[in-house]
Amino acid sequence: MTLRQDDARSVGGHLLEGRLGAGGMGVVYRARPLSGRQPGLETIREDPITGRPTSRT
Repeated sequence: MTLRQDDARSVGGHLLEGRLGAGGMGVVYRARPLSGRQPGLETIREDPITGRPTSRT
């Protein structure tokens, strides 16, 4: 999947190349770090009220 218009283009030194999926906790991206490897990178959804990452207890 391609990145959406509102997706970040980089996170923590990783260039985001596309979306792999999304679920209750956040979005998983195909990412490329400077090392050249291709890890998956999951971001945690923000709470719409506080703007902080959500957690499940």
